[in-house]
Amino acid sequence: MFNVFYAAIKPFLKEEFINKLHWHKPPFKTLQKFQDPSLIPKNLGGSLDIEEVKNWHEVILNKEHIFKEHLTMGYIKH
Repeated sequence: MFNVFYAAIKPFLKEEFINKLHWHKPPFKTLQKFQDPSLIPKNLGGSLDIEEVKNWHEVILNKEHIFKEHLTMGYIKH
């Protein structure tokens, strides 16, 4: 399903953006080339304990108001 969606939108994406995308398949060993294994959950081939991920998720949810505030600030134009 994703492949069909990606094929449909790919012609509209800039080449620079496409080159930044990296697809990883199980067992996700290639993911470690781009991210420190200590930051990758164990189920994706890293060493991060799932409880730490759950704690991080809760911290983010508790800071939701900050993210909403940032969305109102707009983008910097170069």
